[in-house]
Amino acid sequence: MLARLHHIVILFVCLAILAIVFVFRVDELGLYLFGYKWHLHCLFHHPFGLKCALCGLTHSFYSLAHGDFQKAFQFHRLGPIIFAFILFQIPYRIWAIAIGPGEINKKLRRINALSAAIVLLAVFVNWLAYLAGLLK
Repeated sequence: MLARLHHIVILFVCLAILAIVFVFRVDELGLYLFGYKWHLHCLFHHPFGLKCALCGLTHSFYSLAHGDFQKAFQFHRLGPIIFAFILFQIPYRIWAIAIGPGEINKKLRRINALSAAIVLLAVFVNWLAYLAGLLK
């Protein structure tokens, strides 16, 4: 039961992320929800002046969802990879819920876990390179 709940929660989060990029409007001044400015900003960047590991992902996802791949890479160089990983999670989680978490092919579970680890490691290394001044 907990394994199925785990898949449901991840599916819901991935679907919510996709819904947000289509509901919000993004421009140089910020995010807007149905014409109202969204005042939530990065809790790391504003007080410390440094980008967090995920800064720029909202703008990157928005750009991807609206077909602007060049801007997506400019906002966050790993945005398209993370977006693709989130897209992959949707059919994977639906399938896991439908057939039962214990029935998922062991190889597919390993591929999913390995890809999640690679994405997380890439985000961390990218952030360290930014903090070291190697990246803008």
